[in-house]
Amino acid sequence: MLPVMLAAQPNPQQSMVDPNGINLTVHSVVSPGSSQQPTGGANQTWDLSTTVLLNVGTLDFVPAAGTPYASSYPSANWAWVTTITGLGPDHMYITINSDGIELVADDVPGNPNIYTDTKKLISFPMTYGQTILDPYVDMDGAANVAWTYAGYGTTIMPFGSFPNTMLLTSNEGDAVIWNTAPLHPLAIDDGTDVLFFGPANVGVDEAAGPMAIKAFPNPCTEVLNVDLPGDAGWRITDLQGRQVLAGRSRSAAQQALPVASLAPGAYVLLVDEAGATRGQRFVKD
Repeated sequence: MLPVMLAAQPNPQQSMVDPNGINLTVHSVVSPGSSQQPTGGANQTWDLSTTVLLNVGTLDFVPAAGTPYASSYPSANWAWVTTITGLGPDHMYITINSDGIELVADDVPGNPNIYTDTKKLISFPMTYGQTILDPYVDMDGAANVAWTYAGYGTTIMPFGSFPNTMLLTSNEGDAVIWNTAPLHPLAIDDGTDVLFFGPANVGVDEAAGPMAIKAFPNPCTEVLNVDLPGDAGWRITDLQGRQVLAGRSRSAAQQALPVASLAPGAYVLLVDEAGATRGQRFVKD
């Protein structure tokens, strides 16, 4: 049995990266449903299919050449460009070579954090049970990150099943499920925020459900007017799922939700009624 188990292990390597790049859809986790936190181990089945998601944008995992800030980070040959609805693109510049994937700069262009000593995100090759320790230096100073290849198996997402996935966990509180054909992050949990990354050409039942929430104006400044059903809870989260406002309606009516205290940016309005959750993105000016 041992040779069979070893043959099933996905061992990441540079050749798993799609040379033409890949386009993904970014989903914020609204509710875990009945899904459980993935645990380590060999030949796991991580069933996350009941997770309730909201499509919040796109991730382009592409060669750095041609992206607008590549000339400022000449050592980077790839970029992760995340575009959240209502916000501008955010660039993460990385180097991919035979040793792994290393972070060169993130939060570009809004608040660039430059790594004068790059930070390892994944090592090539890497085997189940292995831990890598990597010192790095960014704008906050020197630190060390330790990544452990904690498990592998099949991940079942609301948008499909992905065999040969691997779970990496870090001493910084991060957990990443990597897809390996092609290589890209499938889920990222940094201890506070959880995001899923699905194929751009595959649909998924989102939290909004069959009926859209009527919310206006969008963008808004002082209030967001919402047609709420009777006896329903509402909450507003940022795009990483952190709740910033909440309340409850006792009767079906239009309500003016006070949003003046929110910082400018994109948010999600969620309405919970009779065990179902619907969502609507909006922008606060």
